[in-house]
Amino acid sequence: MAQAPPAPPTIPLQPLPAAPAPPAIAPLPRTVPLPGVEPLSAEELRDHVRGCEGGPGTSRQFQYQSCSAIILARPAVAKDVLARAYFKRGQTAFELGHLDKADADLSQALIMDASAALVWSERARVRFYRDKFDLALADAAQAIKLRADLADAYYHRGNAYTGKRDFAKAIEAYTDAIKHNPRFSFAYADRGIAHLRLEKFDEAIADIGKSFALEGKRIPWAAAQLEEAKAARAALKVRAIALAALPKKKTVSPAAPQITITTTGNPSAGDIPDNDLDVPVLTQRVALVIGNGQYAHISKLKNAEHDAKDVAEALKAAGYSVYGYPALNMTRQKMTEAIKAFQTAAAAADTAIVWYAGHGQEFETGGALPTNWVIPVDFSPDDDVWDGAVSLTRLMTAVTPARTLRLVVVDACRNNNISTGQRGARGFVVEGRSDMMVVYSTGEGKIANDGTEGSRNSPFAAAFLETLKKHPKADVRLFFGGVRHSTIERTKDLKPPQEPEMIVRLSSIDPLPLAP
Repeated sequence: MAQAPPAPPTIPLQPLPAAPAPPAIAPLPRTVPLPGVEPLSAEELRDHVRGCEGGPGTSRQFQYQSCSAIILARPAVAKDVLARAYFKRGQTAFELGHLDKADADLSQALIMDASAALVWSERARVRFYRDKFDLALADAAQAIKLRADLADAYYHRGNAYTGKRDFAKAIEAYTDAIKHNPRFSFAYADRGIAHLRLEKFDEAIADIGKSFALEGKRIPWAAAQLEEAKAARAALKVRAIALAALPKKKTVSPAAPQITITTTGNPSAGDIPDNDLDVPVLTQRVALVIGNGQYAHISKLKNAEHDAKDVAEALKAAGYSVYGYPALNMTRQKMTEAIKAFQTAAAAADTAIVWYAGHGQEFETGGALPTNWVIPVDFSPDDDVWDGAVSLTRLMTAVTPARTLRLVVVDACRNNNISTGQRGARGFVVEGRSDMMVVYSTGEGKIANDGTEGSRNSPFAAAFLETLKKHPKADVRLFFGGVRHSTIERTKDLKPPQEPEMIVRLSSIDPLPLAP
């Protein structure tokens, strides 16, 4: 059996550090087999006391073995040393990707010493990565109760709130972490990302920039978020300039009712009213249509190309200038070029729509929050997602400059069906943005049906095309209520049927039709 490097005779374990360095929360390493453990003699145990603590030149595998040796020799080991071994082995199991084992070992350490604030904090970190956010919050609270200056515990509390998508509370927790450790670069980075999700772009840019200054380099996953914040802020400025340049128009009568719809509503397509109110006609309309089906390294989709072609032609007939199509099956480079050209056009448009048909995935990309991505045809599961895919927020930013109606439609599975080391756990979670509408063809964690044998379109695309043909002037909120109902009807033989989800954050009370 491998031995540790030569070491002096017994080296006593040190007490928990008074001010531990903040853990660098980064993507979890791929799960690797845990090493086997053989019972050790008292002489062998002496060397592994030091090995359990780890340090330069000590592999995670050997550290795990060393801690296990101490635990196996428990009759001859003092209680505080044994508790420390469980703690260090739990940390090592986490680093090796074994979250259940890490949780079990840290729990055992707490049974032996419930006053160890750092252990409570570390278990909060593990439980965050296990998506047990409420348990993580409880552990972080206990750590803070025992030691109010423990910056790590506040940071893990912030991560847990981020996991629950309570970004305001996450920001409070990250701020507390920074208060107790002003050089906590990852707390700045994750606070910046929370600001980004609340669309506080200036604060996001400042915080992420501060994290880079503290690190002395760019943090890869935060760098991409910084660019998104800058792009979103710039798009909003473009829209503000465009709106300021518009001539003043007579507004709709205040008596006009606000039109709202929820994802649980169930209007039938035949019940959708067309607009007959005296509202300004929106004449400048642009659409970006992407259809990716012929994937090189992951499963192909048989109808994505048909859907893109048919949707693009229908939108052209409705008066849209279409970008992306007729190109199909776009690589990442081609998608990026098409999005850029479309966003430029959106700055001069009243209505901007993105339609994406293809694979979608949630990825763990570093930091506290997994993010959603749409997948180019040249994406490989071995690719780093930042280099191989396109973030969903990039599509949202592309429609942002439009003056009146901003819409993103995603016809993609939301069950994380692409096997990759960065795969997220929750499955393409809901993302939206203010004064915008985002429509998903299926519910969170669900499959988007690509169509039955012999069908040309997916059920969702077919429902969209049918509704556009029958009710082109319907308010967009009611329009997609009809699309949702039609999709459910078309998939009623599935258990359960496919049910689209809408995130409606439009601020206008005026009817907003897709077509003039």
